[in-house]
Order: sequence, then structure tokens, then C-alpha cells
Amino acid sequence: MDGLRQDKGTAFLFITHDLASARYLADDLYVMYAGQFVEHGPASEVIHHPLHPYTRILLDAVPDPRRRTLAVISSNKTVADLTNASRGCRFAPRCPAVQDVCRQIEPEEIKVAQDHAVRCHQYDHST
Repeated sequence: MDGLRQDKGTAFLFITHDLASARYLADDLYVMYAGQFVEHGPASEVIHHPLHPYTRILLDAVPDPRRRTLAVISSNKTVADLTNASRGCRFAPRCPAVQDVCRQIEPEEIKVAQDHAVRCHQYDHST
């Protein structure tokens, strides 16, 4: 895929949970949770400076011989209720950094750098 991209100027939409492989193939990364983009930006920026808790969990789940354990999303918490997706953050039921506002108000997309944006109340300094 990378050869085609380089040699022919071909564009790909590569959908995966494996950010380890995506980091080598993508110029830009869009992280999605429950049908909504929660973070996006240049691949190197998202990989080296992840902002959204879900992005961090995906990166922590990549096997690394220097770590002895992998991160997991808690299985004792419920997944997003997409029938009521307009209320609060979709990741709130599983988020390790959840705040009260997360359960009440859906976060807006916040631009944190020129091409890097996140949808998370941790970065909303207007509230």
C-alpha cells in the first residue's frame, strides 16, 4: 500500500483499530468513537501527542516489548447509547478521565494546533 501511495500518488482510506500500522501508512489520522470523530490531525502529531482518552487507549493497546501490560477499555462499563447520542460525550461511560460535564454536554471540536483537533471537555477552557 505504501508503495502504491508513494509511486502512483494513490490515496487510501485505511480503517483500523491498529494505530501501529496506521502511523506508517497515514499522512493524517482520524480517530473515531461510536460514529463520531474524537481527534484528528497529522499522523505524527496524533501519535506523539494524543489528546483524546480513546486515542491514548488505542495507542496504549499497541504491543510494546518495553511494557508488560496492555491498556484496555474497562469491560465493566457500558458502551455509548447511540439512541441518545445528543446527550453528553459518547465516550463518557468508558472514559478514565470523565467529568460531570461529559455526561451532560456533547463536546465541541476544539482546535489545539494548526491541524490538530479534539472533541473533549478536558481541552474546552470556555466552560
